Amino acid sequence: SGGEANWPIFDRAVADINLLSPDFVITTGDQIPGHMEERDRWDSEWGIYLNHASALQCPLVMTVGNHDIANTQCYNFWQEDFGATYFFFLYRQCLFLVLNTEEERFDGRGSVWEKMMTFAETALAGNSEVRHTFVFFHKPMWADPRFKQDWQRLRTALGSRRFTAIAGHEHYLSVAYDNGNPLVIMNATGGGVRQSN
Repeated sequence: SGGEANWPIFDRAVADINLLSPDFVITTGDQIPGHMEERDRWDSEWGIYLNHASALQCPLVMTVGNHDIANTQCYNFWQEDFGATYFFFLYRQCLFLVLNTEEERFDGRGSVWEKMMTFAETALAGNSEVRHTFVFFHKPMWADPRFKQDWQRLRTALGSRRFTAIAGHEHYLSVAYDNGNPLVIMNATGGGVRQSN
C-alpha cells in the first residue's frame, strides 16, 4: 500500500483505478506495515489504510500478506476484523480463488496448511467449467522454492483450464507464462517503492 510516507503514489493509483470503473479490486497483500502485537497499533495502521482505500469507487477484496499477519496476534486480528484468510467467489462465469501463503507460518505444512490446500483443490474441482480462473496469493508460489511442491500440487489441481496467477511480495513487476497462462508478480503501490538509478 502507501506505507512508508508514499501515500501520494497509492492515492494516485486509486484515482487511476477509478477512471477504469472496475467491478472490484483485488490486492496482493501487505496492506499495512504490520509486524505489531498491539491491538491499538493494528487499528491505527488499518485506519490509515482504509481511509485511503475508501476513495475506491468499487468493492475492495484483500489478499493477506506477511506484513498483515506477521504473528499469531495479527492473524487473530485479521480473522476478527475481516474474516477468512482464504476464500473463493464466482463472478461472470469466472472463478476467483484467493489463498493465503502465510498459513504455513503457523504450523509449517501441518493441518492448517493442509486445510487451505484441500480447500483450493475442492474449489477448483467444483468449478471446472468456468470461463477463466484467477488465483491470488501474496508470495509467488511458482517462483519461491519454499512453495515448490505446493505449487506443483496446485498446478495439478488447475489442470488444463485457462488461468492467471497473481502475487505480490517481491516489490517488482514480472510476467512469466506456464503453458500460455500468465504468472504475474505485481509491484508495490507506494510502500517499499524507491527511485532507481
